[in-house]
Amino acid sequence: MEESLRGLPAETLKRYMDDLIAGASDFELFRKLAKTFEALRKAQLTLKLAKCKFAWTEVTFLGFRLSQNGLQPGREKLRAITDLPRPKTAREVRGFLGLCGYFRRFIAGFARISAPLTALTKKDTVFSWTPACENAFEELKSRLTSAPVLATFDAARETERNEQTECWHPVTYISRRTTAAEANYHATELELLAAVWAISRLRIYLYGKALTLITDCDAVRQGLKKRQLVPRIARWVLKLMDFNFDVKHRPGSQMSHMDALSRQTILDDETGDDFTARFEVWSLAASEDWIQAAQLKDEDCRRICQDVNNGHGVTDSGRYQEVEGRLYFKPKGGECRLLVLPYRLRRDVTRQLHESHGHVGLDGTVAALRHRFWFPRMRRTVRSVIGACISCLVLKEPGGRRPGFLNVIERKKKLLHTVHLDHIGPFPRSRTGHRFLLVAVCNFTKLVMLRAVTSTSAHHTIKAVRSIVESLWIPDRIVADRGRAFKNRLLEQFCHDLQIQLRCMAFDLAVIDSALARTVDDAHEAGAPDSDEAGNLDYSEQREAARERAHKMITQSQARYKAQFDKHRCAARPFKIGDIVVVRRAPLAADGQPRKLAHLYRGPYEITRCLRNDLYEIAGLDGTRRYKTTAPADQLKRWDLEDDAEATDSEEDGSESPEHVGWPNEDRGRAAAKQQA
Repeated sequence: MEESLRGLPAETLKRYMDDLIAGASDFELFRKLAKTFEALRKAQLTLKLAKCKFAWTEVTFLGFRLSQNGLQPGREKLRAITDLPRPKTAREVRGFLGLCGYFRRFIAGFARISAPLTALTKKDTVFSWTPACENAFEELKSRLTSAPVLATFDAARETERNEQTECWHPVTYISRRTTAAEANYHATELELLAAVWAISRLRIYLYGKALTLITDCDAVRQGLKKRQLVPRIARWVLKLMDFNFDVKHRPGSQMSHMDALSRQTILDDETGDDFTARFEVWSLAASEDWIQAAQLKDEDCRRICQDVNNGHGVTDSGRYQEVEGRLYFKPKGGECRLLVLPYRLRRDVTRQLHESHGHVGLDGTVAALRHRFWFPRMRRTVRSVIGACISCLVLKEPGGRRPGFLNVIERKKKLLHTVHLDHIGPFPRSRTGHRFLLVAVCNFTKLVMLRAVTSTSAHHTIKAVRSIVESLWIPDRIVADRGRAFKNRLLEQFCHDLQIQLRCMAFDLAVIDSALARTVDDAHEAGAPDSDEAGNLDYSEQREAARERAHKMITQSQARYKAQFDKHRCAARPFKIGDIVVVRRAPLAADGQPRKLAHLYRGPYEITRCLRNDLYEIAGLDGTRRYKTTAPADQLKRWDLEDDAEATDSEEDGSESPEHVGWPNEDRGRAAAKQQA
């Protein structure tokens, strides 16, 4: 519908979803209808004549009555408001305010009148229906039943804000309360804030038109002409620069209606903008008739219905009921009965409910299910469905403590046993063409070695490492990141020939490795022996004592770091070979561009090897094995594709097991469902 009528201008036809309306005061109506019918004919669409109305002087559209006089609230909506009983809970108050708020444009000072009712919706407020609440409740009903007729906005006519005389007709009323911070503003600032908010709110009417702003505060008109403005007012003025308006001062004696509204006493300290009621919309594809049909085909549901008819439907946790051919379960202490979901519908209904509620977590989805449905092992099924949700998998960050404890790199009391490598740069190109520095730091002694290199390629990296080896010693182990400079076959072959163990750490691996962060001065200072010991020991004893003392201090420091780090961590959930996982993206791409709008995780990949220290080797799925890397457990998320009956759940979730409620073995129900499918 939207695509077929896209070419028609707004002056010819107004449309919302599948509701169409065309209006005119003369024979121009027939021309508009002809264009509309022609567009529908081209799109091969038809209209049902019984639902069409032609040449009516008053119609109801989107809850409003439209006529040649103007705009009024719809009769059905007003009847629903006037017949509404007095609210008994904060939830009912929100519903009433939301319904009235739909027609707030017809009520001048809506925020002021509804202030006592809005106060009842505040968090941690005891519900107490006071005479002020009763007056506000009746006042809103009275204002709506006697609501004025608002004029239809005409862009060709002159527009003035806040004026209402015999020559002018109101188009809409708007109002809101100030926040706690805005309540501290000066009166002049509040006047300007009201103008900025009102013009921004009515942007669809005022953009591109000449506007006259009437105010009884001349300081607003003078303040807008200043060249030196405080930052807050300057920001407001920038918002008004999109509009073509003229400010005129009118004394309060000539605007008694506006002066009376501005001097009304605030009845409470409610903060916030316009209150928007939050309705709980239930949108689910599974209707009760559809579920009833599935119950009739489910062997377990049929058996339980027979038990109910024989008077054996009572269990320790509740009782089954059959109402109009549908099977329900009413828990003990519960106020309403819940529709029993057969096995073959549980995952589909859970998935639809999880998606319609904005991909909420485990507890939120279970609470939404228990509002209407019941089936055994509900929490286990919900956990399995959420684990298989692709949107949650790649977009959501796991809550709680991050998995994986801090891993400590072993320190040997030996010079150049373990050497850490990394590149620094790029720097401005030197005379010899060098732009990077290869930094090598001894893991134990903190000895720093620097080599200038032209680039970070494997060839230049090997050349720099060979220079360090030839000048000092061959290390037993080299630790580096997984960049292309170190993770390549040439460097691996070079280390293999010299019997050097090459370790490439995974991205964001939780290990204690501060060697590269130390400066040369820190390294010399940390390794300097005490003067008293130096005078009493020979060189060999001094060296051994210094190494022993350094090793002890390093070990103690690592223990402190690990204890502090592990306070905010938990044991990592183990993966096994063959698991399908996604891996967390690096915060920056290879070209340095941020990835704030990209998915948090990428994949899918498969676990091909389990390493120590919560490390796993992952690769692309079958047919795409070209990508291969190593990742820690805290960077991985499992894509759970297991069936709900195969998952393990040791916690108590309130959904009774089959043995407790007389539910038959689910293996038999699963087999029957598969056979029917």
